[in-house]
Amino acid sequence: MSIFDVLCGVAAAVILATAIARLNDIKKSQSSAFWWVRRTGLGLVSVAMIMIIAAPFSDSTPHWSDIVRLLALWGFALTWVTTPGMPPWWRFVSRYESGSARSGRRADD
Repeated sequence: MSIFDVLCGVAAAVILATAIARLNDIKKSQSSAFWWVRRTGLGLVSVAMIMIIAAPFSDSTPHWSDIVRLLALWGFALTWVTTPGMPPWWRFVSRYESGSARSGRRADD
C-alpha cells in the first residue's frame, strides 16, 4: 500500500461518511421520483467509495477502475443535479416539489 492509496482512502472515507449522512437526512415522506433519484445517486457514490477503500486490500479485476469511475461519476451527477437549492439545476428539477422542499431547507431546520 502506497501513500497514494492512503490519501485516496481517507478522501473516500470522508465522501462515504458524507453520502451516508445525506441519505439519512432524506425523510421517509420524501418519496417522489426526485428524491429516489437523489437516493440512487448517493447510493452509487457510497458503493464507489467503498470500492476505492477496499481496492488496496483486494485483487483488482481488469476493469475495476472503470467500474469505480462509472459509479462515482453517475452518483455524483445524480446527487449534484438533485441537491436542494443548487443552481442551475434546482430550478428545473424542483418544479413539481411542494413548498418546503423547494426552498432547499428541511421543514424542521
